[in-house]
Amino acid sequence: MRNSPPELHNPGPFQTLAGNPSSALNAYNTTLLVDGAWAYVVEDKGIWFLDKLSTSTPNGTSVIQPAVGPGRWILEATVPSPP
Repeated sequence: MRNSPPELHNPGPFQTLAGNPSSALNAYNTTLLVDGAWAYVVEDKGIWFLDKLSTSTPNGTSVIQPAVGPGRWILEATVPSPP
């Protein structure tokens, strides 16, 4: 994992969870990403981690299925808005 390029660890940021193929988390091909890669999504201010072995049921809020590639994006945390 340490010898792979940074873009295989943290793609993005993404604007939305789903929708526009050029800026949505679910549209990103996960095939070349490392297991445990993370991404930030502006729409929900979420930090998402890729579990390449997961087959969890996608629900659109805490589990996102990529359109192409293995695994699921799992919501790890949200970043609070500044006061």
